Amino acid sequence: MDGPARGMLFSMLDGLGRGWDTGVTKQQVAEGVGVIAATGLGFYQGYHGSAPSSGSWHLDGYAWDNAPNSVRVGYIGGWVGGIGVRIYKSFRDDNGSKKKKRGDRE
Repeated sequence: MDGPARGMLFSMLDGLGRGWDTGVTKQQVAEGVGVIAATGLGFYQGYHGSAPSSGSWHLDGYAWDNAPNSVRVGYIGGWVGGIGVRIYKSFRDDNGSKKKKRGDRE
């Protein structure tokens, strides 16, 4: 291993030895929790057929304008994923009901 790569590896190991307080900030944790929460909310609303809204356009505008891009992307990704799962389940359930009506066995 050459000198610069070895130096980078040793600096990473030194950072790990100092503890978590040097690696992750409270802001990063808060943003990570926000992304997870937004993804879950988006998935729930997409799966249950809700428009991506809280019902209050004042709150929607405020939250959307002040949310980091990562939270916005997580929300939209969750919403699209929820719609995708709902469509998949719809096709799966329709095929099963057609087979039962015809008397076919799976």
